[in-house]
Amino acid sequence: MQFKLLVVSVIFYLGISLRAEAQNPKIKYLSVSVMTESISFPFTRLSPLHPGVELGVTFHEWNRVHSSSKLNTYLGWFYHQEVDQGFYLRGEYEYAFRIKNTVSIGLPIGLGYLHTFHTGPVYEQREDGSFTAITQTGRPHAILNLGLGVTYLRLGNFQPFIRYEMMVQSPFVATVPVVSRSFLKVGINKKF
Repeated sequence: MQFKLLVVSVIFYLGISLRAEAQNPKIKYLSVSVMTESISFPFTRLSPLHPGVELGVTFHEWNRVHSSSKLNTYLGWFYHQEVDQGFYLRGEYEYAFRIKNTVSIGLPIGLGYLHTFHTGPVYEQREDGSFTAITQTGRPHAILNLGLGVTYLRLGNFQPFIRYEMMVQSPFVATVPVVSRSFLKVGINKKF
């Protein structure tokens, strides 16, 4: 049942993205970032490092005199050695203030889907009390992200950025319905 929900959600989300792309076929930005993940409240810790990567596409951008708005789509992965690893797909709205067309301060908010896998083997208890290793299919989660980022705008079509985000994930485990994850991301946007 969870796998069917995943498939339907991904198809629905991709359908909306492709429809938007068909109406305005120009990609505005591509982004690549490396990151570290932590299960913590925002701004409480940055170590130990749990690596990850994220690829992003901006399909729509609205520019004003001192600000801009973007609609972004991201595909990402992170590895938390002691807990899990996760793959996510999310959409995001980002509002950014520009300071003298040199730096922008972005405030992103988004929704998405996260699928996590335990990093170690998973066991199931048999009726006789013994345990056997099983193939894990992972766990689905809904996610909400909020962030704060700074982007440098003066390198032509390349825009380096640093972003700190909080992701709220639900459900986490049966006894903990919601958990907060923090991400520190460093990357670059390629403008088209």
